[in-house]
Amino acid sequence: MPDAHVKVSGTWKTLEGVHVKVSGTWKAVKNGFIRVGGTWKQFYADVSYQLVSGDIDDISVPSPTRAEYQLQSDGDEWSIKQQGADADEGDWIEPKARADNGAYVRCTVNSGTLSGGDATGSWIALSTTRSWYVTQAGTGVKTANITVEIATDSGGTDVRASNTLDLHAQVL
Repeated sequence: MPDAHVKVSGTWKTLEGVHVKVSGTWKAVKNGFIRVGGTWKQFYADVSYQLVSGDIDDISVPSPTRAEYQLQSDGDEWSIKQQGADADEGDWIEPKARADNGAYVRCTVNSGTLSGGDATGSWIALSTTRSWYVTQAGTGVKTANITVEIATDSGGTDVRASNTLDLHAQVL
């Protein structure tokens, strides 16, 4: 759905955080509709961001193993395992149709070391799938604790969601 706009003092502004007063109390508007030719059409949908994935473990006897955290550009949040089953953890944005709304992500490594993935420590656009992972080849374990944040601007001044998780790859 395209963004809804309103003209304020001669300048068009994108509607964000729309509210309406009901019985003296301001309430957030989740969806806005307008009647066109006898049919109700949606012109506004509130956007919410959330990160829900827990720790990602891939433990196996065959080598190598890989534990990967992934945010897809279509709005999906995934945990990927080389030896185990991948899991769709939910959606990082609601409604998913707004996934192209200019969101940015930053991954910060709190402890351990990532084996690979996208950039860490800086804000990058979620216009393409982003992922971070650890791999272990041979007997042993590789872990990393990361914090992933989503913001609506490239400077990260408007953080809307944050999650800290462990990536754990182990070969027995």
